[in-house]
Amino acid sequence: MLRDSALYSSAVNVDIGILSCCHWQIEIQRMLAHTGLHDTNNQKIVSLLSLMMQAQWDGLHSCTDDGDCACSLCEFALLWYQLSTNILQFIVPASEAPVPIRDVPDVMQLEARAESAKTATGSSSSSAV
Repeated sequence: MLRDSALYSSAVNVDIGILSCCHWQIEIQRMLAHTGLHDTNNQKIVSLLSLMMQAQWDGLHSCTDDGDCACSLCEFALLWYQLSTNILQFIVPASEAPVPIRDVPDVMQLEARAESAKTATGSSSSSAV
């Protein structure tokens, strides 16, 4: 009976099962939190999430425009995003990395330098003749 249901054949349902197992394995193995992509397990998890995002999601979207969002595809997508968000929050570093502040040169100054370099090159080649 379960094999005939749409839930059994849904790739999204399989992905949810995989993410759920992955989440439990993280807890059971007591992996270090917030290590970023420096850990090979975290790299594999992010790669798995990327592959899941690229795969075709089976199912029919049957929500109505009146705001009723109760189709199985939307419910599976919501559950998938919740699980993947929990896993990613475990992986990402706890604090933000500081972004280096760099002076961005003015476009007008860059153009003026390029123009003066052209004229300097042109005048030196004409004086050599």
